[in-house]
Amino acid sequence: AAADPEATGDAGAEVEEVVVETPAPVDPQAMFKEAMEKKSEAMQTEKEAEELKKRALVMQESAVMMIDRGWKKHKIAEERLLVEDKREKHADAMLELAKKIDRVGRAEKAATYAEKLKGIAEQFTKDAETKGADADLFKAEAEEADPDATLIMPGEEEEAAEAAAAEGG
Repeated sequence: AAADPEATGDAGAEVEEVVVETPAPVDPQAMFKEAMEKKSEAMQTEKEAEELKKRALVMQESAVMMIDRGWKKHKIAEERLLVEDKREKHADAMLELAKKIDRVGRAEKAATYAEKLKGIAEQFTKDAETKGADADLFKAEAEEADPDATLIMPGEEEEAAEAAAAEGG
C-alpha cells in the first residue's frame, strides 16, 4: 500500500513505499508432515544414541572384566611367588638342618671311634703291663738259673751296649 501524499502535507516529496509482508498461507498438512519428519529424525537419533550407549556399556563391562581377570592373574602370580619364596626358605632351612645333623652324626661317629680307640689303647696298655710283668718274671727266673749270665731284654739293647762300653772302655 502506498502512502497518500496529500495526507502528509508533502505534495512534492517522494513517497516511500512500505511493504508489509503477509504470512504465507499455513498448510497444516505440510506442517504435520515436517513435524513428523523431525520427530522421526529425533527418534532415530535417540535410537542410535541408545545403541551407542549400550555398546559403550558392553565395552566398559568387557574392559572391567579384562582388567579383573588380569588383576586376578597378577594376584595369583604374586601369591605363587610368595609360596615359592617360602618353599625356598624351607628348603634352605632343611639343608641347614641336614648339615647340622651330618655334623652331629660325624661328631658322634668320631666320639664312637674315640671310645673304640680308647678301649684298644687300654687293652694295649694292659697287654703291655702283662708282658712287662712276664718279662720281669722271666728275667728273674733267668738270673736265678744263671746269676753270671748277661740277659738283654728287647728294648734294653742300647743300655746294655753303653754299659758294656763303659766297663770295657
